[in-house]
Amino acid sequence: AQFGIRRVSWDLRAGDSLERDSSRLADLYGAVDFVVGNPPYVRIQNFGEERRERIRREWPTCANGSTDLYIAFFEFGVQLLRPDGRLAYITPRAYFTAHAGKDLRAWIVGHRLLSGVIDFGTTQIFEDVTTYCAITVLERAGADIVSVERRTSASDVVFHETCSRDAFAPAGSRWVTTSESTRTMVVKAETGGIPRGRVAEIRVGLATLADKVYSGRVLEGSILDDDEVVLDLRGDRVAVESWIVRPLVKASRLSRDDENQG
Repeated sequence: AQFGIRRVSWDLRAGDSLERDSSRLADLYGAVDFVVGNPPYVRIQNFGEERRERIRREWPTCANGSTDLYIAFFEFGVQLLRPDGRLAYITPRAYFTAHAGKDLRAWIVGHRLLSGVIDFGTTQIFEDVTTYCAITVLERAGADIVSVERRTSASDVVFHETCSRDAFAPAGSRWVTTSESTRTMVVKAETGGIPRGRVAEIRVGLATLADKVYSGRVLEGSILDDDEVVLDLRGDRVAVESWIVRPLVKASRLSRDDENQG
């Protein structure tokens, strides 16, 4: 009653929501009017191999990429809904654009579930936690119109537009929380032309968290013998085995295609 919620028959249950064969939740599937939540943000790499494989096998939106538990909870929550039920989750906004969220985006769009998005961008919603969040609203019965908002706080709206669900097609494409005309341009750019992966080998960059240890310059004339060279590591000269030294390009310092990174 202190939250203004009355005439509710609370039914509290404890268990693993993602265990499909759990009898504790069997009677809830297709029986819930509203699902509201903040599902756990946990990368499945943090689980053992058996648990990871079960999640990928039982929840198709988690089948590919470096996925996260909250993605499976979208499927779980929708399956709880009545035919006219609605779901609202606050989750990381990363699934809007990340490869790991592609199957979730395709699933939502393919089933016409998307009803609304509130994107908080870089605004930090939770105290003492750095996470970039959004609220996603889904309707089990399907929605033809989608409400799109960007906010800089829980109440400050900086952009609002309603658009056709077709603005988020084709299924699996990145979601851009801006005007429909801009989204159309982004989709056209991403689906046209030749993908970069066809003309170049693209890899994830390095993240050492200790560049002064791992990134340095080979001093000219410093080859001691066939096995060692001397590196300048932020003023410290260190002899290392030559076979472990590799060329390094820092994108943050590269301004021209002919620039010598040394």
